[in-house]
Amino acid sequence: MAGDIEHMLWYNKAKIEDISSYRLGAKLADRPCTVKGQKDCIWPDKAMLAC
Repeated sequence: MAGDIEHMLWYNKAKIEDISSYRLGAKLADRPCTVKGQKDCIWPDKAMLAC
């Protein structure tokens, strides 16, 4: 996730203080993630809704 945030800041040339934490959280939740020891990717937003 840190790499995704760094890429977003570099690519958009945005300042971290100008980015809404809710917007950043939504952007990070809407992408596939891998978990060590698990074969399939998970989507954080769908996993949270399943809980």
